[in-house]
Amino acid sequence: MVSTACAQARFDSVSIEPPYIEPGNDVNVYVKFHEGLNKRDILVTPTKDDERLPVGDDTAVYYLAVLTPKDDATSDYILVKDQRKSIGHMYPGETWTAPFEIHVSDSAPPTTYTLSFEVLKTDIQGTEEGEVILSREIGLDVKGVPSFTLASDSQLRSGETKDFHVTVSNVGGGTARHVLVSLNATSPLTVLKSSTLYAGDMSGVAAKNLVYELHVDSSAEPRAYSIPVEITYTDRNGSAHMVTKSIGVKVQGMPVVTANLDSQDDVMEAMSGSITLSVVNKGFIDAKFLSLELEDSDQYTVTSNHEVYIGNLASDDFETEDFTVKVAEGVTGKVPLKVKVSYTEENNNEMHLVQPELYLNVLPSDEYYALHPKTNGSQQIMGVVFAVPALIVGYIVLWLLFKIVNAITGFIDRKVFRKT
Repeated sequence: MVSTACAQARFDSVSIEPPYIEPGNDVNVYVKFHEGLNKRDILVTPTKDDERLPVGDDTAVYYLAVLTPKDDATSDYILVKDQRKSIGHMYPGETWTAPFEIHVSDSAPPTTYTLSFEVLKTDIQGTEEGEVILSREIGLDVKGVPSFTLASDSQLRSGETKDFHVTVSNVGGGTARHVLVSLNATSPLTVLKSSTLYAGDMSGVAAKNLVYELHVDSSAEPRAYSIPVEITYTDRNGSAHMVTKSIGVKVQGMPVVTANLDSQDDVMEAMSGSITLSVVNKGFIDAKFLSLELEDSDQYTVTSNHEVYIGNLASDDFETEDFTVKVAEGVTGKVPLKVKVSYTEENNNEMHLVQPELYLNVLPSDEYYALHPKTNGSQQIMGVVFAVPALIVGYIVLWLLFKIVNAITGFIDRKVFRKT
């Protein structure tokens, strides 16, 4: 009775060195398989030298191992240096490992690339290719190297201290460990508290949101500023790396409006006087729809218009307005003025209100009269009494002088001109 056994190549395992693959790496792929029996009878046919072989073992059958890219993406980035390996004849139970050398392109995006492994029947010369007797797909997982991007949508204003949000993303596919992100801001930008924050470990396609406290000097011009950023991390081998980048921050200007008491009349209780208020814009952009208002209080009353509309006030410009107030009785000293300045910004309609601390100086009566001496009624009457005779005497003197001049001119006229 003859054997009905036959042999067939069977897959065992695949190993890849190194296991962590990055763009630019050279990789070795080892595919292990063996010649096994898929059916066998109890009896076998004796052969020469008492060695017994399965009837299905055809010594004329040789094998080729082939490793090729499975798709276009793999073909673009994965190079198999020698795709065909001659195996020769394999006896039942024999094991073989086919080694392949692979190069990963420097520009390979991080992903899993697919290779196709096949074992083909051939003849002893390796020229005749028959059926595929073993086929496997092998995945090549390319991790890539860490690559960082920075983004922020925070907008700041001149003179403002605010949280500055920075999103750090690892888009390279490789894992970065112990990531530190440092903002190296320079004037007019200052990072308060810590300028270096810990982002931890960041695998491929990971993102972290970091929050810094950033102060913008009031002298900062409204424009975009660039902040240098240093990112330090260690790779999977423990080697330290530093990446230098930059991130932009937009600083918006704003009006800086205030009011001042420029001048005032000397006043005491129960007296009216004029005051001059000025409005100044010390900011980098214009103030719009600006109004200046002086409200009444229990210590004074505004007898002129309470509110004046100024309109637009340009950067580094000012306006002055006069108001008349009457001081209440019994009031002296520093009297708070209820001044309000309202305006909007150039780029939005948000209303701002400024209420500066300004004071009207109300003099005590003795100080006021020391500066402005008063006169009583009797003194005024006596002044009038003495003034009237003086006016009469002056008139008579002028009349006499007029008569004397006329007499002299008449005498000269008669003596000189009539003789001729």
